[in-house]
Amino acid sequence: SSSSSSSFDHRLEHLKKQWDEAIATIIKENNNNGDDDDDDDVCNKWFNDIVKRHSSNGTEIQGGEGDDDEEKKEARFYHTLVHLEEMLGYIDIFLNPIQDDTKQQQQQQDRAVLILSTFFHDVVYNAKSSTNEEDSAVLFRQFANDVLLLSASSSSNPLKCMHSTASTESNTTTTTTTTNTTANELVNRIETYIIATKTHSAPSNYNNNNKHYKYYLHLFLDIDMSVLGKTSLAYDAYAYAIRQEYAFVPHDVYCTKRADILESFLQRDYIFNNVVMRGVLEGQCRDNLKREIGFLRKGVIPCIWT
Repeated sequence: SSSSSSSFDHRLEHLKKQWDEAIATIIKENNNNGDDDDDDDVCNKWFNDIVKRHSSNGTEIQGGEGDDDEEKKEARFYHTLVHLEEMLGYIDIFLNPIQDDTKQQQQQQDRAVLILSTFFHDVVYNAKSSTNEEDSAVLFRQFANDVLLLSASSSSNPLKCMHSTASTESNTTTTTTTTNTTANELVNRIETYIIATKTHSAPSNYNNNNKHYKYYLHLFLDIDMSVLGKTSLAYDAYAYAIRQEYAFVPHDVYCTKRADILESFLQRDYIFNNVVMRGVLEGQCRDNLKREIGFLRKGVIPCIWT
């Protein structure tokens, strides 16, 4: 209907606004001297591809940028645009605009990291694959390379040569090419965040001396898992959607493996690292997990009651 189409267009408009904001920050930090029209064309193609991937619902779609146009079947029932929208909503809550100019640039960078990590963390999703996170990180690198190469002030690859030294056989003089380290740091942070969703825990050696970076990584992982702390009815809808994505797994095997995974979360001292998220969601989250585990151990899949 026209009303549903209008609603979807409005949703896309809001997603595109957040996407453009993050892209502008990344390009700004890379000292953009490129063609803005070229940047827009490339970024728009990537945005459209991400939307297409997250809009698939058991249908066959074309691969994205750098994916050799290989067709893949991505049955998405939970890992959809709605998941992205909910995560981006949390980002807006935790990073409200601030007026302090001395902190504004840092917040813009943190928002860019969280926003792009959200857009790309499930960009490759195949329930039969064990490398979704790594594959998503690779696709993000390809995106970053496309964008930063267009906006870089030199022809050198900004992702590979933060500080590189080159010499030629005909000239013994050594030349040094330097690119903006801030853009590289942002890209590296995003890649780390994407891969961290595989275990939903920060790498043991991740920036031990940088509490700021670790704080936002933990926040991102908490936001990704916020569905676990929803109301029991909403949680059951999520659990049912996950089962649909893994419909190819035999019932008994799914119940056993899913219950084991959920129990591993309950064994943690706390599931949410951020104190605010923990205070609001931890209790409900544990209740939800225990309830689903109880169902699964009896061979029952939570379902949506109508």
